Amino acid sequence: EITDAARPLAEFVTDLSTWYVRRSRERFKGDDAEDRAAAAATLRYTLLTLARAMAPFTPFFAEAMYRDLGGALESVHLEGWPEYEKRAIDEKLLEEMKLIRALASLALERRAVAAIPVRQALLKLTVKTREKLSPELLALLRDEVNVREVVGEEREGSPDVSLDTTITPELRREGLAREVARQVNALRKLAGLTIADKIVLAYETESAELREMFSALGVTLRRDTRAAELRAGKLETEFSKTMELDGAKLWIGIKKT
Repeated sequence: EITDAARPLAEFVTDLSTWYVRRSRERFKGDDAEDRAAAAATLRYTLLTLARAMAPFTPFFAEAMYRDLGGALESVHLEGWPEYEKRAIDEKLLEEMKLIRALASLALERRAVAAIPVRQALLKLTVKTREKLSPELLALLRDEVNVREVVGEEREGSPDVSLDTTITPELRREGLAREVARQVNALRKLAGLTIADKIVLAYETESAELREMFSALGVTLRRDTRAAELRAGKLETEFSKTMELDGAKLWIGIKKT
């Protein structure tokens, strides 16, 4: 009976981690202080409530999480059991979010079939559903699938999607920039840097296409990697990497400012 009772907690943790936290990363490190604080407060409230619900099943882990989050009482085991608040449940939004996640899965399957990685931005995704989706949810789907535009079409039957797989030179540059940002952020993690830490990002390549990408999308790269400066040419650093990007060699290195 313990396994059955605890299973919803495990499913919730998976949803929280792979959807809410992952989708909120930009909010956690964004420049909008009010939105950043709201996202952090929501996550803290959720984790404190989760600690209370987990306490009978994982008493020591729940206690550690509760204390790390600054719970109000001396121990999570002095807290009351979380109460179900029906007024706080938005069933319509839950169903819409479930649909968005299903549509995202379908679109990502289309990408996999076409052998186009998610880092490569695409022009348009068309979604076909019985329900009309809000602009906010379509924007979330747009970011998740990495497309410029999401168009909704109302129709009966099961939800479906179609993906425009045409890759323009501009989209190709965006895809390269996204992969570079991913590699730079891996170096940041290796260097033990925090979100607050600014870096100098240096690069060296013989590829004209990659140099053009750094020139055209430098502002985006600095934003996505928390770089104060983007510099052509190597610098002395222990945190660097040489990689092959679409057939061209690229060296990148970072240094804390």
